[in-house]
Parts: sequence; C-alpha cells; structure tokens
Amino acid sequence: MPGDPGAPGALPAPDKRYLFTFIGDSSDEGIRRRKYPDGSVVIEYTTFSTTEVDLDTWVKSNVTSTDKQKHTDPDLEIKKKNLINIVKGSRSNISDSDMTFIEKLKNAVTTDVFGKKDTPIEVVFTQDGEPTTNAINVTFVRFKK
Repeated sequence: MPGDPGAPGALPAPDKRYLFTFIGDSSDEGIRRRKYPDGSVVIEYTTFSTTEVDLDTWVKSNVTSTDKQKHTDPDLEIKKKNLINIVKGSRSNISDSDMTFIEKLKNAVTTDVFGKKDTPIEVVFTQDGEPTTNAINVTFVRFKK
C-alpha cells in the first residue's frame, strides 16, 4: 500500500546507457565492407556502450595533464565536458585538441579496458561520402588518425 512506512520505495531509475562508434570515412575497413556499383559503400562498425556513471568516472581519471601535454585545471574541465558531450551525442564539433582524449577513449574501448562491445551497426556512405544509418540511437564519433 503506498504511503505505508514499511512499504518498499520505487526502484531507482536505470543508469542511462550511451551507444557510440568510431567512424572515419568511406575508406575505412570496419568489421566488414561492401562497395556497390552506384559508388556507395556499406561498412559494419563495432559499437560500444557505457553508462553515464562509468563515463563520468573514466573521464575524471583519464582526462588528465601529463608531462608531455600540460593542461590547466580550467582547460581540463572543458576537455572533460567536451568528451562526455561527444559520447552523449550533444557535441558534434571535435577540435584537434580533443583528439588526444578521443584516441585514449578509443584505445580503452577497443582493448576492453572500458565500456563494452555492443551490436555492430552498418553505416552507408553515399557517393559523396556522407555517413548514414538507420541506427538512430548510436553516436558517431568521427575519428581519423
């Protein structure tokens, strides 16, 4: 009965999960690749997932200043926020200064240090190189070394 002092409370909301993948351009190999006569290319990419809590924890411990790359505390806070927003899909402009930490994240998920591998998705690159997919819940993180 609601309102009883001994009644169990509502279950906590599950932690939000984020699905993301790292894509480059139509020259990527991906997991599998198919080229069509119309010039389009379909590439299957591994997707990764993480929770909001795990993402925050990973960013706090991995977006840091090093002897090789010195950052001020305010600069690091911006970089942490940028990386979180990139994975969440709320930031699409990736600056060159973010690439170090995106590469670190990519290395962590591809080596199973962080996050988990999820269902692969197919990305169709049109003739003019634009990526499209019907997997609307996946964030594309543009990555090219």
